[in-house]
Amino acid sequence: DSADKESVFQWLMNEFQALAEIDDIGVSRSVRLRSNALRAMKKFPNDANIQEVGCMIFAHVCQFNRVQKPDQLEDEINTITECLQRYQSTNTIAISACSALKNLCIDSKFSKSVSTALSISATKVFNTLQAIHGNSVPLLMECAGVLWALGNIGVQFSFETEKITALLMKFATGYLKGSHHALQKLLIGAIWSILHSQDSDLDQTGDLVDLVVNVMTGIDEEEFFEVAINFLFDISRQGYKSILVLAEHESLIEIVVGNMFKYPESSSIQGTICNVISNIASNSAMDNGIRAEICSLGGVNQMLLYLENFLDDRLFIGRAFASLSAIMSGADVQVLHGNGAISCIMSVMSSHTDDVYVQIKGTAALWYLAAREDDFKHKIVQNGGAKLIT
Repeated sequence: DSADKESVFQWLMNEFQALAEIDDIGVSRSVRLRSNALRAMKKFPNDANIQEVGCMIFAHVCQFNRVQKPDQLEDEINTITECLQRYQSTNTIAISACSALKNLCIDSKFSKSVSTALSISATKVFNTLQAIHGNSVPLLMECAGVLWALGNIGVQFSFETEKITALLMKFATGYLKGSHHALQKLLIGAIWSILHSQDSDLDQTGDLVDLVVNVMTGIDEEEFFEVAINFLFDISRQGYKSILVLAEHESLIEIVVGNMFKYPESSSIQGTICNVISNIASNSAMDNGIRAEICSLGGVNQMLLYLENFLDDRLFIGRAFASLSAIMSGADVQVLHGNGAISCIMSVMSSHTDDVYVQIKGTAALWYLAAREDDFKHKIVQNGGAKLIT
């Protein structure tokens, strides 16, 4: 308490540098570091060096040890937020403050008072975004990361959602060209997190779908595509209006099915693609033209291929069966005749006779086929389908 700011800064720097050499910080040291960093930042609010290193300690400690101190958390958030507000034009300090806020709130649950503090933090992050005009990619990434994390834990924002999402979409569009894949992932994740948590207007969802599709066509990277397809999956399960946003997009089906050919080793990506297709195609009011398009683009054949490749992945199998059911309910019968769907489905079911989940999903797929044409019923019975189902 009696130390001068030079001594405090040097102590903080020594502690931060020591953190880089420690694999496991430990609970007691984590708590002590956070308490001391908080005291230093509160004592010297106008010392840029102390504020920056204090935020760096919070960011590092909270990234590797998420032990919460409920009686101190609100004070920590307020202090870091004040730092961000005071130094938003100083790039390195603003980056450290945003990183600290992000790591403080990831995967955490908060009291009402702490949620209010985080709502204020969101406003300051928004102000920072407005001030930098997207000129600093590192700071833009940290701001997007904070907003993504805040949206994920359901923090309610005090500003108009449309303004922040419009600003983030502007930045995302501005950085479409170039190798800014990580930035695109964070921006799109932040936008969707905000829209999802704030119950926003679907008009903006449509704009974001356009943006995601544009980015998907320009970035051939597995990690980014997984974020994008999960975003589309989230939209596809938000109800009829959301499904219409996806179904009415002029090139979305083509792009989604096309990407089934790009990631043959990832059952996670293929399963999520199946989920998106299932949710769109299973809507009873949907035009059968969409189901026919999925078939013509090779979607059904790829699902059947991956059912064989991912034979031990019951989660993927269930998703693929559900997707096939949705497509078969309205696809052109002639298309379904030549792809060996019946034998493939029954073969997979035979490999998982004790798995109720697989059996239910597989039986549903066979039922949809049988309902389309008597010839399918005969083939199912001839191949032992009736015995398999019972």
